[in-house]
Formats: sequence, structure tokens, C-alpha cells
Amino acid sequence: MTLRHIIGLACVVFVGVTAANGQDVPLLQFEITRGSVLVGRPVLLVPSGRQGMIALDERDLPAPTPRVKGLREKIRLVPTVQGENLSIAFDIMSDSKQYRPSLVISKDVKGSFEWTSYEGQTIRLSVTWVD
Repeated sequence: MTLRHIIGLACVVFVGVTAANGQDVPLLQFEITRGSVLVGRPVLLVPSGRQGMIALDERDLPAPTPRVKGLREKIRLVPTVQGENLSIAFDIMSDSKQYRPSLVISKDVKGSFEWTSYEGQTIRLSVTWVD
């Protein structure tokens, strides 16, 4: 199984794409690493004010590899377009831990933050507004 297959299986992306007329729909590119190992690069198309979700979970894989072992991250996010900026509110569940960070990015400036998973590993999420 290649890294691409693992990433494809590990990243379950749920996006509510039904948008009202005239509603902004930003395209977001994420990069998620555990330590220095890339575990996912999901792309989400989420209407402004709506919720999207990324789930990274070893339990979804038939035979977890060291790259994804110990991941139980559910990342919910709500982007809000504010002119030239995009505010993103996150709700992250890492097994039983919960984090609620937020970012303000633009098309020229990406954002990132880190948290500690339930097993004590550093998870880093970077996001770029590509649309």
C-alpha cells in the first residue's frame, strides 16, 4: 500500500456543498503532519458559514502503518469570508481531548497551528486559501 493510498484512506472528508445563490465558497488546501511525517493533504470546498469535517483515524485502515498509528483526530471547521480575509473556527476532537483554535488567513497568507494528540504526539495543521 503506497503513501497515497494510506492518505486517501486516512482522510475522510465530509463537505456540505449545497450553497445558496451568491454565497462565498472558499477552496481550502490542508496539510496535516504528525511530528515530521505527512499524514494528509485534504482539500475542502466549504460554503462560508457552513461546517466541513476532516477525520484522520487509524481504525478505518485494515492494517495501520506507523505513519497513521495512534490517530483519532476529528477536525470540524467553519470558514467565514470577511472581504479579503477568511476566518476559520475549528473544533478538534483528539480521542477525548478537545481544542477550539481559530485562524484568520488571506489568499496571500496561510495559517497553521499545532496541538498534542491523545498519545502525546504533535499534530500540525496548515491551511491555504487557494480559491
